[in-house]
Amino acid sequence: MTPTPFNVGAFVLGAPTSPRALVHHEELLTAYADGTMAERGEDREAYLSHFVFGEELQRYYAANRNSVAGFAGPCWCRWLHVDIDRPDPPPVVVDRGRVRQFHFEHGGVSGHRFPGGSAR
Repeated sequence: MTPTPFNVGAFVLGAPTSPRALVHHEELLTAYADGTMAERGEDREAYLSHFVFGEELQRYYAANRNSVAGFAGPCWCRWLHVDIDRPDPPPVVVDRGRVRQFHFEHGGVSGHRFPGGSAR
């Protein structure tokens, strides 16, 4: 298996306002998902970024006093879940189309198909 250049995650241990640390995203996500962290007694509040980043974030973090705030470099995610809350289906369909169009126009989808799904 070829390693991905996107393997860095931002991790917060504690409240969402706590400092961010850079971690190996896949390893930490797997450790939480498979119960390894629970087996170790780790039950504190924690957050891991949905998106994964590359070495650009590492350089930015080091140059900005260990902060990820304002980072505008490349990122990746395996899935992107978008929840558009609307009381009636037609505007949801329009909004979903706008999200899809924005990502295609800005190179954020890499040709992947958005699932049609239901409007709600």
